[in-house]
Amino acid sequence: MKGLKNIKVNVKSIIIGWAMVLGIVLFDQLTKLYFVKNYELGESRVFIEGVLNWTFHYNDGMAFSWLSGNMRLLAYVSLIAGILISFGFIYFDLTNKRMMLYNIALVFILGGCFGNMIDRFFRPDLGVVDFIEPVFVDFAIFNVADSFLTVGAILLAIHTIFVSDKPKEKKEEVKEEVKEETVND
Repeated sequence: MKGLKNIKVNVKSIIIGWAMVLGIVLFDQLTKLYFVKNYELGESRVFIEGVLNWTFHYNDGMAFSWLSGNMRLLAYVSLIAGILISFGFIYFDLTNKRMMLYNIALVFILGGCFGNMIDRFFRPDLGVVDFIEPVFVDFAIFNVADSFLTVGAILLAIHTIFVSDKPKEKKEEVKEEVKEETVND
C-alpha cells in the first residue's frame, strides 16, 4: 500500500508539473506573438539603455544559429528530445524537497524545448522568433524559451553535482525500506 500512496502523490505532482510546462510554453508563445505583431523584422528598440534591447529576429538554426537551414530536422529533434526528457517526470515529486531543483529544471527544460519546437513546426520557412538582445556583451539574440532551457540546464547540473543521492546512499535507503516492509508484514 505504501507504493500506491506514493504513486498518487506523484500523479498529482506530475499534473502540476505539466501545467507549469504548459504555462512556460504559453508565456513563450505570447511573447513571440507580441514581437511578430508589433515589430518589423530587424527592428530594435532600447529597453534598458546600454544593457538590453528588444530586437525582432528569426533564427533558422539552434543555439548561435548552429545547423541553420535545417528547421524540419531541428523540429523533429526537439520533439524526440522533449519526449525523452518527459520520462524524467517519473521522478517528479513536489513533496520531496531534495528533488526541488530537479523538478524546476525539468519543467524549465521541457517548457523551453516545446516553446521553440512549436516555432520550428509552425514557422519552418522563417525560424524561431528571437527578441532579447543583451547589448552590454557581444552575444546572440534569444527568447524566453532559450532562457528557460539555459536556466533549466544549469539547475539540473547543480542538482546532479551537489544534491542527487550517491548510489551507496540509495542502496542503504532500499535496504531500510525492505526491512520496514518485512517488519510490517
